[in-house]
Amino acid sequence: MKIHLTSVFVDDQAKAEHFYTEILGFVKKHDLPLGEGAGG
Repeated sequence: MKIHLTSVFVDDQAKAEHFYTEILGFVKKHDLPLGEGAGG
């Protein structure tokens, strides 16, 4: 089974990026800025 696309909403992008890339070993392919205060 492969996951082709997923979105993860977080409160702290820097901490989340560190966790998913450095700890879990995920590879970030795209980073789409949503702007200040977007999504909440």
